Amino acid sequence: LTFFYFGLDRAICHCAGQDLKSLEALTAEWASRSPTSPTAHLAHAMVLSKRAWAIRGNGFASTVRPENWAPFHEFIEAGRAYLMEHKAVAARDPHWYVTMIEVARDQGWKKDRLLGLVDEAMALDPGYYQTYFSAAFALQPKWGGSMAEIDAFARDIARRTVEHEGDSLYARIYWSVASELGGNLFQTSRADWPLMKKGFDDIVSRYPDAWNLNNYAKFACM
Repeated sequence: LTFFYFGLDRAICHCAGQDLKSLEALTAEWASRSPTSPTAHLAHAMVLSKRAWAIRGNGFASTVRPENWAPFHEFIEAGRAYLMEHKAVAARDPHWYVTMIEVARDQGWKKDRLLGLVDEAMALDPGYYQTYFSAAFALQPKWGGSMAEIDAFARDIARRTVEHEGDSLYARIYWSVASELGGNLFQTSRADWPLMKKGFDDIVSRYPDAWNLNNYAKFACM
């Protein structure tokens, strides 16, 4: 499911300007024809978000033209409203929470409210890792969070999922944001290597794939 939505997100990202307007209409029609499809509603909400970011641009806030802030916030709010309107159907898919966490990040929700989405998502599907990755991304300092909040979150999720995931989620969460935090993870964040090592031990014991083994080695070298 994560790879499906990753592919859908990349496809939407390749559209710009008029193409995004057409895509908005196309996904609206899809949702109208398939009102019980969670994916159709999520695709439409994702397009609204991409329209917002196409207006804003991906640079620092200081680089955004003043006149672009209002339409950016309008499209993000439109996405939030749409997700809430169709929650009864769309939230059967755990990616609804990933999409809403991104809205929460873009609207600057307070941490407790954002983490409330994680709690809801865990009740639906605690094994959908992307929920945790999106929340950790939103807890970065550049979004108003902190390294301490990321670490507290990673420890909490690892504790709450230990029965089925062992210690793996602590490692997975830091792995998911490592490139965002820059440089050597153990110098730029509060990542704890003994805990990450235990997590990677669980990961490779369950999934001894070369990808996992090589990344274990990468973080060990750091």
